Amino acid sequence: MPLASPHQLYGAMGQQCLSILEQREGAFTRIQDFADDLATLPHLDRPAVELILAELASKGLCQRHGYKNQYGASDGLWELSEQGMLFGNFPLGSRTVDLRHGKRLLGSVPRLNLLRVHQGDVIRFAGRRWSVSALRPDGVHIEPSNARRHDVDLSYGGSGRDGLDFFLTNNIWALIFTLTEQTSDMDHPTWEALNQCLAAVREACTADSLPLTRTPQGTRYYTFGGTALNKVLARWAGGQALHITDTYIEIDHSIDWSGIPMTTLDLLPAARPPAAPTGSQTLFQKNLPADFQERELSEAWLKDEEIPHVLHRLRAAAQVPVPEGLFQFMAIK
Repeated sequence: MPLASPHQLYGAMGQQCLSILEQREGAFTRIQDFADDLATLPHLDRPAVELILAELASKGLCQRHGYKNQYGASDGLWELSEQGMLFGNFPLGSRTVDLRHGKRLLGSVPRLNLLRVHQGDVIRFAGRRWSVSALRPDGVHIEPSNARRHDVDLSYGGSGRDGLDFFLTNNIWALIFTLTEQTSDMDHPTWEALNQCLAAVREACTADSLPLTRTPQGTRYYTFGGTALNKVLARWAGGQALHITDTYIEIDHSIDWSGIPMTTLDLLPAARPPAAPTGSQTLFQKNLPADFQERELSEAWLKDEEIPHVLHRLRAAAQVPVPEGLFQFMAIK
């Protein structure tokens, strides 16, 4: 399993604040009482708690008292509770709800939309307008609408996931050179087909190599770093990144990998999270103040103890030209 040091969490604390209100049946609660309940976490002092509560109130998930330093429940909190979203802290892109027309499944959208749509609303989906006829346990039921406008824009969770985690792709790279028929858990014909591809890779390079292919536009480096880490490495390298996937970076110039930083702190400027929320954020992270969103996402980067292993592998690797298409047999991009 990937290793990481403890994070200073903020999104989960927004969830805790709302849970406190739900447990107190929505009663107005002093800011200091919230702070006392969260006092075991040193990074959450009263000013931090007050900023989190203020942001939640601005998003309609709670409300501030008219003149006291207190916060109470709002319709948004009760709706969150009714939809079963108050006690789950999952990435926005990981939980979905079905859109149905009669018995036909039209598609799925992030579950967050249950907080946005109501019976009678007109939405736009798959290039058409639909009227919401019912919200049921099996999904949102919709009917074609002749309306010339729509009331609600569905949310799709921002830019979505950044491909496979670098921990997985790094281990896939190691597995290419260690997998055997006995450890593959495959039937013999499947293993024979795969083994031919693995043999070609093992003949072209080793686990200590950094394979590369020259393209008309630049160089493709097979880092097996995962899309998110590859994006960071491309920003660090400068120039124009032509294509980034889970397995490679294609860039318009040659990269001097011997100078790659060895710590997440040194790479932090290139790893600063984008301003737009992504599908890997949770509902409660998305509803944090912008500064706290950046802090939490930066924490996830800084406290990850696996990234330096990937950086060390790439820095020490011998660059080896390989034929284009060598890794096309893999199911990942």
